[in-house]
Amino acid sequence: MKKHIFIFLFFLIFKQSFVLSQNVCVGTSGQIKWSYWNFTSFPDSSDLFSNENFPSRPDGFQMMGSSQSPINYSDNIGSLMRGYLNVPTTANYQFNVTGDDRTIFYLSTNDLPSNKSKKAETTTYTALTQHNRQASQTSSVINLVGGQNYYFELLGFEAGGGDHTTLYWRKPGNPDTTWRIIDFNFIKDYACTQVCPPR
Repeated sequence: MKKHIFIFLFFLIFKQSFVLSQNVCVGTSGQIKWSYWNFTSFPDSSDLFSNENFPSRPDGFQMMGSSQSPINYSDNIGSLMRGYLNVPTTANYQFNVTGDDRTIFYLSTNDLPSNKSKKAETTTYTALTQHNRQASQTSSVINLVGGQNYYFELLGFEAGGGDHTTLYWRKPGNPDTTWRIIDFNFIKDYACTQVCPPR
């Protein structure tokens, strides 16, 4: 009897810790953080990833109500928008990115950042609503489960002039195939931080 109780308690604690580890970073609904880092010239992904202040200590940030960054914000910056998508219904979805000058979109298979993979990117600038300049702008068809939180990242790299970074989505099975910005109804903030002490 005691053995059965011990096994039950162990399973209960393990299950609870697993649930907490899955959901602890899911933050406030309806908003997402856009962060940026300044550089002296046009950065690429290696510049941003090797920056000692990335991703926890940006040079600045704004809270956004959709999957679109500020427009015409600055020059020579790398940026990161990350959080969660909470899809309304189980269905097939496609994603599309536009950006100036370069954009990369990562999506996880669940709410864990470690399960993310690249789904779409632009390797040159596009206009704000120019959805078909490169084939790589559009993801493959991805089945997502309604009510599930999916971790995502949207990276942007800007040289000079105008700048923007936007993530769109659509359901390919719908008669309306318009690309739409993901609004506050379907986003949640990333609430975890990993702050390393400054040198």
